[in-house]
Amino acid sequence: MGARAIEHDGSRETVLRYLAMAQAVPQEPHRRTANDVVRRLKNEGFKCDKRTVERDLWKLMSVFHYEWTTEGRTNYWYYPRDTRSLFEVPGMNTACALALALSQDYLRPLLPPATLDLAKSYFQRAETVLEEAVQEKFSAWRKRICVITPGPGLKHPKVSPIVQAAVYDAVLCSQQLEVDYLARGASEAAKMTLHPQGLVIRDGVIYLVACAWDYTDLRHYALHRIRKAQVQDVRARAAADLDFAAYVESAFRYPVSPERINLQLSVEAGLVTHLEERPLSADQKIMADGENAIVVATVPDTDELRWWLLGFGPQVEVLKPRSLRNDMARTAEQMSARYAANPRPRPAARS
Repeated sequence: MGARAIEHDGSRETVLRYLAMAQAVPQEPHRRTANDVVRRLKNEGFKCDKRTVERDLWKLMSVFHYEWTTEGRTNYWYYPRDTRSLFEVPGMNTACALALALSQDYLRPLLPPATLDLAKSYFQRAETVLEEAVQEKFSAWRKRICVITPGPGLKHPKVSPIVQAAVYDAVLCSQQLEVDYLARGASEAAKMTLHPQGLVIRDGVIYLVACAWDYTDLRHYALHRIRKAQVQDVRARAAADLDFAAYVESAFRYPVSPERINLQLSVEAGLVTHLEERPLSADQKIMADGENAIVVATVPDTDELRWWLLGFGPQVEVLKPRSLRNDMARTAEQMSARYAANPRPRPAARS
């Protein structure tokens, strides 16, 4: 049939719909039904029904080289895992390829592998463009840039690619989601109906923020604890008056109190440059105090602040507020007592 399949249906809107359909078909291991494709097309402003979409999916297989499989009476469409062709209008240039290659390096320690796999074809294309680049300087840059992250390299929890694809679709299309969720400490997964509100990625863990059933309070569901997920053809209920960015700022930073605090620190001189380059707040002030410096800033009162302060050890002393100073002193005393005690006996090595 070839490219003539597109030519025979000549309207501009139809051609655009064909392209949108081809882009709606995912790469293995993800798959979509005709209903899934219809939902995505409607979100992009196209008017179509399942019968039309399914007919066109069959018609365009020989043009775009995706494949299909059947389970029961349902057809699923997907591109084979080794598909290398991408829709590029215009084609990817070397500067864009370098940006993608570097972003992959930056994202690898931050995101679970299943998330990176969603963009794998684009990363592969970027590598190919760089390898074929006439301007050798781009390839040289690629070898001379590294990305590091603070702290130990904790392994990311494994997320099912099928679950991840369903959750992402439900969030993007504002659809209800049926899941089997294994809560922390539970022995069996529970079936739940969720109304997705958004996604948060924190330290390599992906959280779905959602309301469950008819409840209105927001809860956080770790994707690696979702055993099964299926998008429902039902609109998700939006949380009333939700400012998602503001919610994440408060809920995911482990607030100790809703109020901001006037923080006053005594820091060693060696930290002054660090805090000048990366201030704690817009109103931060630094004043000399003999061999040390006094730092004043208005900051959120969170557990994250306490972890950050503890990370500097004896280089930082909290002066105000008194409540935070007491918290830090209590933690320091507990740590000192623990290290002063005899170490616990080590378990015998297994043969």
